[in-house]
Amino acid sequence: MELVALGTGAASPTLERNVAAYALLRLGEILLFDCGEGTQVQFAKAKLSMYKVSKIFITHLHGDHFYGLIPFLTTLQLNKRTTPLEIYGPKGLREYIDFMKRISQVGFQYDLKITEIDEEFEGGIIFENSEYVVKAMPLLHRIFVLGYSLEEKEKPGHFNNELAEELGIPSGPIRGEIKNGATVTLENGAVVTPEMIIGDPIKGKKVTYCTDTLYYKNSIELANESDLLIHEGTFDPDELEKAQQTKHATSLQAALVAKESNSKNLLITHISSRYVGANRNLIKKGIAEVFPDFTIAKDLMRVKI
Repeated sequence: MELVALGTGAASPTLERNVAAYALLRLGEILLFDCGEGTQVQFAKAKLSMYKVSKIFITHLHGDHFYGLIPFLTTLQLNKRTTPLEIYGPKGLREYIDFMKRISQVGFQYDLKITEIDEEFEGGIIFENSEYVVKAMPLLHRIFVLGYSLEEKEKPGHFNNELAEELGIPSGPIRGEIKNGATVTLENGAVVTPEMIIGDPIKGKKVTYCTDTLYYKNSIELANESDLLIHEGTFDPDELEKAQQTKHATSLQAALVAKESNSKNLLITHISSRYVGANRNLIKKGIAEVFPDFTIAKDLMRVKI
């Protein structure tokens, strides 16, 4: 997987940072987390195809996280998209999309599946297929907000062909049976179990996205054992009071979530526009002492997972 930061700023777009949007690239599909204004332009700058987006996950209904949604959907229509598109997010998304379609007199020829999550939701799986699951949990902001995690399912361990040759296991269907979990008896009477030939299952990767939230227990639970945690750090550590007033997190609190969730890497996002020029490094203050494996997100940066 690869993550592309399309928008890493807070509240309003600036010349340096666009507002919230992240594209997660996985085996030919793109999952989009948030869709702030200008997201379609960021796709072009990042040389990503909008038409590979299969699912969009909106965290909450503040403008800097979803005002780019209608332009995004309309552009797909103008370019004659035919494949279905799924959108997940808080209750109100459908009303917003229907309203915008009505007043602009536009319709979508592709199938748009909207899954709304209401405020009674306590957390759980919102999407699952044979390859991965997407979970959501409510976080803590001024309005209802969701964090999301994508976790790949375990893959079978590697089949040891060299050992199979040594044990006299012939090529063909019998090896397929072992790969499928069967115990087989060879012509020489030897019994071969899958555990003898196949290595341990390969753990999938996990990515978690938590933004516009106070430091909160649900963030820690959702991010547990993440390979990459994307967490907001709107303010520097000395602005704790401001963060609490606006129900945001400081960069140091993002580091605490990463540490307490046993995440491997932290990408700090949703950076206030005040951190430019001489103030740029304030956002990093004290983080390395809490969680050294961190990066301050920048627009259009790519992170291998």
